[in-house]
Amino acid sequence: MRVALTKTPLASQAKDCQILPRISQRQAFVRGYLTNILNPKPAIFYVAAFPQFLSAGGTDYWLGGLGLGVSHALIALFFYGMVVVTLHRVAEWLRKPRVWKSIQGISGLVFLLIGGRLLISRSPA
Repeated sequence: MRVALTKTPLASQAKDCQILPRISQRQAFVRGYLTNILNPKPAIFYVAAFPQFLSAGGTDYWLGGLGLGVSHALIALFFYGMVVVTLHRVAEWLRKPRVWKSIQGISGLVFLLIGGRLLISRSPA
């Protein structure tokens, strides 16, 4: 809405945005790995869900658990790989100036409508 009212170009708004420092792929991997390995939710999932698919005792128990863990890791790798590819394409699309201007215009209109609704609504008291 500020762009529409002040006729400020989007390029001048870009310098107001915080630019995150670029990190290497290794640093990104280590950060993601540590985030996942220190997250207690997968451990709770393994303890709660996996035993019902394993038979008690013997080496079959450990091999079955290893098989379930590896299959879960492969499914997660495929799923998150697809998320990364998809979000990369979506981010490229969102960076287009025409799309950015459309999003700004629509969000400004929504705020105007919400403000108008508040202006004409009556207080319950």
